[in-house]
Amino acid sequence: MQRFVKYNFKHKALTLFSLLLVLFFSSCEDVVTLDLETGETRLVVDAEIIWQKGTTGEVQTIKISKTAPYYNNTTPKVSGAQVRIENSNGDVFTFNETEPGSYVCTNFVPVINMDYKLFVTAEGQSFTAVEKLTSVTPIDRVEQKVVPDFGGEDVIELTFYYKDPVDETNYYLTDYKSDFLIFPEYELTKDELYNGNEINTRFSDEDKIQRELLLILQTAVFLKTSIII
Repeated sequence: MQRFVKYNFKHKALTLFSLLLVLFFSSCEDVVTLDLETGETRLVVDAEIIWQKGTTGEVQTIKISKTAPYYNNTTPKVSGAQVRIENSNGDVFTFNETEPGSYVCTNFVPVINMDYKLFVTAEGQSFTAVEKLTSVTPIDRVEQKVVPDFGGEDVIELTFYYKDPVDETNYYLTDYKSDFLIFPEYELTKDELYNGNEINTRFSDEDKIQRELLLILQTAVFLKTSIII
């Protein structure tokens, strides 16, 4: 009889301990909402002109929106804006609104090393920006292999290589796209330590070893002007 009581006491203690653990770990999953300040609403002009290799580059899109509080699920779009780009030859390319906040040009003419000036008029305000269309260094090769990460799990790692031009200050924006990435991932590289040498950039995803990694490396020429006004 004493043995039965002793066992029953241990069983109850173990049950109570397990319940406390469940409550403890459940409390660790509470969502904490920070009380963030909301700043002044500003216009955001995202003008990314990309000439991808093998295309004419005729169709270009510029997006105009407004800043929004951090916890907002949507971004306010700006309609009714006037958007155009002029090159150094005086050619004018007009961007027409196709949907709220999206302005499209279908006859754009990209020319390497030419200057382009952006003009935007929206909600009674006018803005300009100037940039040169420069060529991207071509990718020499891409390698893919399976490697262990810090936790010992296998991950797919992609490495691509390109040669940095000598005696130039260059910045490289790498755009990673895949079917399992909700948004593209970007990486910025400066040639300060690699000037004139081969540069390699790596990408891996520890959660997707069982899925094919689709990486789009855009060997393109592009002009990117992003303004937050």
